[in-house]
Amino acid sequence: MTVPKPPEHIAGVLRRLAGGGYEAYLVGGCVRDSIMGRQTHDWDVASSATPEEVCHLFRKTATTGEKYGTVSVILPECVVEVTTFRREGSYRDGRRPEIVEFVTRINEDLSRRDFTMNAMAASLSTELIDPYGGLADIGNRVIRCVGDPSSRFSEDALRMLRAFRFRAELGFEIEAETLKSMLSNSQSAGRISPERVRVELEKTLLSERPETAWDMIEAGLLDNYIPRCCSAQETRAVMPEASSISYVLPEPQISGAGSLAALSRLPAEAALRWCAFCAILITRRMIGSGGEFLRSLRLDAKTIKACCAAVPIAVDSEICGALTGGSDGIASGGGTPVAVAAPDRVTIKKLLAARGIPAVRCAAAASDALRGSNSLSHVESIIGSGECFSLRELAISGGDLIELGCSAGAALGGKLGDLLDYVISHPECNTREKLIKLASCDML
Repeated sequence: MTVPKPPEHIAGVLRRLAGGGYEAYLVGGCVRDSIMGRQTHDWDVASSATPEEVCHLFRKTATTGEKYGTVSVILPECVVEVTTFRREGSYRDGRRPEIVEFVTRINEDLSRRDFTMNAMAASLSTELIDPYGGLADIGNRVIRCVGDPSSRFSEDALRMLRAFRFRAELGFEIEAETLKSMLSNSQSAGRISPERVRVELEKTLLSERPETAWDMIEAGLLDNYIPRCCSAQETRAVMPEASSISYVLPEPQISGAGSLAALSRLPAEAALRWCAFCAILITRRMIGSGGEFLRSLRLDAKTIKACCAAVPIAVDSEICGALTGGSDGIASGGGTPVAVAAPDRVTIKKLLAARGIPAVRCAAAASDALRGSNSLSHVESIIGSGECFSLRELAISGGDLIELGCSAGAALGGKLGDLLDYVISHPECNTREKLIKLASCDML
């Protein structure tokens, strides 16, 4: 077993607390990850010191979470959250306890935590405190609630999404009683804020097991965003914007979990996987609009814009044939790639010119997830080739054309567009001399 060995600046926080006469432990994910040999990013500290006492010990602090016993200790290297041992009252809003009572024993603090693997504490002397069998559950690769699962989930419904997210990230199984309680309490997930749902769902989609998101859907945890139905008529009944679907969508050939498993072959880049996720949901008639879906989860405007532009490309087999080298429709859903002709390089560059790099990258990623193709690598190759596919890269400017006698305005823009179209098909001609010759002789 590997117990946490924190960086010196984190160890210094523990030593300062201990030197002040207080107990101090590393808690939560850093203990779990250290035991598992995973890289630790966040080092959380629990202490018998009250928030006022923590502020007195350290020169620079912030007390934004003082009500719940948390003080941020600001170090040159990072910010360390120090939380006072506490006991919590009822959670009427399904998110935060109404009453927080500070306690003096670490075991009482650990009893309020979500899962056994997160309910361990470690001291600088390498003492491991594990009152709920977290170490054994890590060894058995099991996600188990601390105490009664229904109580834990009624306190904070987000814990159900976290259980699936941990399953996706760690490859653990959810213990039977914990899973049973999640299914019976799934309706309470409707009280979780969209922002918190988005964070857990995004971490799941970016994991090595993105198909776990399908388990979230089937458990009913995403009912506010993804109706659990497949027919177009049912989808339109609960999502009126689904009537805007203008694509001819074939029936999916593999399971929902199987289709989402294809996301693991994409780069772990949020925009790419969100777009592919939306395309899969649309082809399965579970949402009607990627943009509306992402807006409901409070995604950023940049990702929403790329997805809105990309999904129509990805689900349209005729347009997407340029990316895949064929137009065989959406059939494999991420299955075994089929040998097809080489992608159409000129058409891809025209797509890049018309839709922009973010949208075409997202469309290519979605196409790969839907068809088991290799579109993204072809798009990336073109982007990195240095070949011209935008006016910004054109070796001639509007000023050059005006010097040749072209009038400013629509005619100038049209001429530049004609030159760009020519260069997209003839990349070797993107030199100032050749383009001036073409423009002056009106050879386009």
